[in-house]
Amino acid sequence: ESIKNSELRYRRLFESAQDGILILDVDNGKITDVNPYLMDLIGYTYAEIIGKSLWEISPFQDIVENKAKFLELRQKEYVHYENLPLLNKTGKVIHVEFVSNVYLVNESKVIQCNIRDIEKRKKLEAAREIVLEGKVTLLRELKHRIKNSLAIIVGLINMESNRSSDPVIKETLLKIRNRINSISNLYNLLNSMNTVDEIQLDQYIEKMSGLLVQSYSNENYKINLELHLDKVPIDVDIALSVGLILNELVTNALIHAFPDDRSGSVRIALKHKNNDVIIEVSDDGIGLPPGFRVDDSEGLGMKLVRMLSEQIQGSFEKIACDKGAQFRIKFPFVRTI
Repeated sequence: ESIKNSELRYRRLFESAQDGILILDVDNGKITDVNPYLMDLIGYTYAEIIGKSLWEISPFQDIVENKAKFLELRQKEYVHYENLPLLNKTGKVIHVEFVSNVYLVNESKVIQCNIRDIEKRKKLEAAREIVLEGKVTLLRELKHRIKNSLAIIVGLINMESNRSSDPVIKETLLKIRNRINSISNLYNLLNSMNTVDEIQLDQYIEKMSGLLVQSYSNENYKINLELHLDKVPIDVDIALSVGLILNELVTNALIHAFPDDRSGSVRIALKHKNNDVIIEVSDDGIGLPPGFRVDDSEGLGMKLVRMLSEQIQGSFEKIACDKGAQFRIKFPFVRTI
């Protein structure tokens, strides 16, 4: 009685299952049972399926084209196809997930094939891809508009600087312009790399520092820029803070380290060491004022560097050196996943 009840429960589950089920003879591959769901899915009747070999049923010919492949399937005892197109009797292509297992029933081996219709899942995935693509397009358009807006702001600053004859105002406007340019360079790089959340920090530093040196150079004032940069991919938000930090440090070196149009070099080193990113900015100029301390500096630039270093959970320090000035920024390596 217990065995009969168990068989009855199994039969009810088999008949009502919302996945297609095939039972095969493990020796010859002939179909010994099929549930209603699969018959509806592929459009074949019970009589057209039972007793046939799996490779004789048109929808499954791609899975088992001949007996040799069936023997291979039987030997593996497990086969899984994530996305398999089946052609049903009416000619309609249905995408399914196909799983085949070998197991014992009353001390005899059988093969059970489970076939799940994944058409709805594929449509949802396609819809998600469309939504994602739309968001990416929107972000690109937003980046483009921000870049254009920053260019307009820079243009207005240049116009105001050209109108002014006060050297203090001109220097202040130049610093503001360079800060905005450091942000604009980031958006330019994002556009060129076709990404929205990560950039190569080495490329960003190379472009930004080169433009800074160029903006301060003239026929009588030649500064050499030395770059020693590891390749470091970095989150865009962190890159923005790093760009503003470097803008301040490089600008300070270009303005204060080489008075009276003397020549010299500014060096930037970028290293990825263990789980940290380390950036060192140095010059071979006249050096810092006696008693200079990073924490005591009241200048806007140094205050900005300290604030941004804390924002990226990093540290900022002055490094002792024989000539010129040297600073180090160190922060955790965080990459967008």
